[in-house]
Amino acid sequence: MIDRVSHWCWGNQETQPWYGPVRLIRQRVPGDWAPVVERVAAALSARLIGRAAPEDQQASALVSLG
Repeated sequence: MIDRVSHWCWGNQETQPWYGPVRLIRQRVPGDWAPVVERVAAALSARLIGRAAPEDQQASALVSLG
């Protein structure tokens, strides 16, 4: 998570040429962290779902459907 106006070395994008696997999730509006936290949560959730075993994914889908 990175603020809108950060140190020059982090650039202006959400990727870094020096740190390939690092993904920066940047504020779009100065001081507004809620969307940043939501994007981080969504990215982490997607990673966890992607790493879950197929049985776990099916069980998770059934639970979320009620």
